[in-house]
Amino acid sequence: MAKTFPIKCYCIWPAVAVLIALAWVAGCNRGTSDIEKGYTVKALANYDVNQFLLTQLKRNRVLFVGDCGHQNYLYKRTVYDLLKYWISQIENGTDSIPRRLYLVLEVDSVEANQIRSSVGNFDAGVWLNKSRPGRTDYRTGDLQFLYHDVGEIFKSVAAYNGNHQDDSIFFDIVGPERVIDLNDWSIARRDSFFVYERDDYSSARIIDLLEQNPDYRTVIFYGAAHMQRGEQLKRTRRIQNTGYYLGHYLAERFENDGGVYGVFQTSVSGEFTRVHKFMSSPGKTYAIDNSTLAKEWFTSASGGPGWIGRCDGSIIHFDPAVVDPQLKSILSLRIVDNLLGQIKKYENSENDFFRSYWRTADRRLRLVSAINTKRSGALPYSDWARWYGSASPDMVDSISTLRLWNRLIDSMEVADIEAAHWYDSLLSLSLRIVTFKDTTKTLSEKVRAYRDRLKSHGDVIIIENLVNLLLVGTDEEIARALPILRDSTAQNFDTPWEWADWLRGSRLAEHPF
Repeated sequence: MAKTFPIKCYCIWPAVAVLIALAWVAGCNRGTSDIEKGYTVKALANYDVNQFLLTQLKRNRVLFVGDCGHQNYLYKRTVYDLLKYWISQIENGTDSIPRRLYLVLEVDSVEANQIRSSVGNFDAGVWLNKSRPGRTDYRTGDLQFLYHDVGEIFKSVAAYNGNHQDDSIFFDIVGPERVIDLNDWSIARRDSFFVYERDDYSSARIIDLLEQNPDYRTVIFYGAAHMQRGEQLKRTRRIQNTGYYLGHYLAERFENDGGVYGVFQTSVSGEFTRVHKFMSSPGKTYAIDNSTLAKEWFTSASGGPGWIGRCDGSIIHFDPAVVDPQLKSILSLRIVDNLLGQIKKYENSENDFFRSYWRTADRRLRLVSAINTKRSGALPYSDWARWYGSASPDMVDSISTLRLWNRLIDSMEVADIEAAHWYDSLLSLSLRIVTFKDTTKTLSEKVRAYRDRLKSHGDVIIIENLVNLLLVGTDEEIARALPILRDSTAQNFDTPWEWADWLRGSRLAEHPF
């Protein structure tokens, strides 16, 4: 009897699926159904995001990975995972892997030096002095968790080079932003700098560096808006004008001399995928080359190409957002002391930019204190010093008993309209439940929503805030927070970074928010 062999369809169908998808793309128009678009996206999706990004880095001198949601660790994690993968592929002997790499971050040279010096020795005090309540020049917010990750990459590179002295690899970070002299700064100067100068300045620094080091590739992690090419409308609250972003200048120089590839990131819970639901069809995190999709599918309401049309590739995340805290928003006595120092230093300044620090610090202290927010304007330092002396704030107790939030809700319930508005905004940010801008809800309905949030998510709120406290807390606060965390989670870690990694992982797995 003749021996038979099973037909191995799995070798054929992926290629067939891609051919069908490309045929759809070639003949697509606005009448293409979402079901057809979804099949196309699913056929073309690359579920190995690291491999996708490293391939683009091999092909292009500049790989621009957009930070499409400041403070969202998902987008930072993309960069960290890519760098780890880069090292692993070199260790595995994979061909054609770039061996000299810059990571360009949205920081200046002073902060880049601080990151290098803090490898393996993160000092929260240094970063508290660097971090201010207000933004200096519209740059990305605190990146302390990414800084720790970058430190791990430095250590991995050093370990590899220690074992391969004749075959070393090179990695460094670059801070191309202008070092700002705050004594000669103002809100008007900041706005003007952002619109007219900033991207031109930072791109010139990057271009000069790459021209001087032609054997280096670079990964850029910046706010996604800076990837845009062509003339764009640039605006702040006070001024607007057309101009060019970082991505335009880099493409102008390197698009035909090494290549530039920009990657847009978003989450399935974001506005983009709610509008373009077919982009969710793959069902798990993936990357895709945008040139394989029809730009007509993504035309914005204004008639422009939308983000898919502006970027070369996309990463669609299916993990829920993981929001890392800003340093100054962490609930710790050390932060309270720092904010009080900011108010004392800047409340009498004639510089409107410094006075904006005072107002921002005042707002963050109101969350801690639940002081009646009916009084317009920021409170003077004397009022805050009086509160501090009489209240003797205990942040560990306020968190672990949920007293901080219950006190705010109680105050909101009996407040007048103006004060209730402020309590609502503070609670909305702190508890990440959006009632603040919901004009359909009455005051009592909002109060009920916050109370329900504490009942349903109280344990997670406590754990999250105590884990954040470990990063910057006083020695006494940390000593009191750790037993509570260990008892409530059955976990036992030694460093705040291990706790933060666990918290992110538990959130990603259980979707508590």
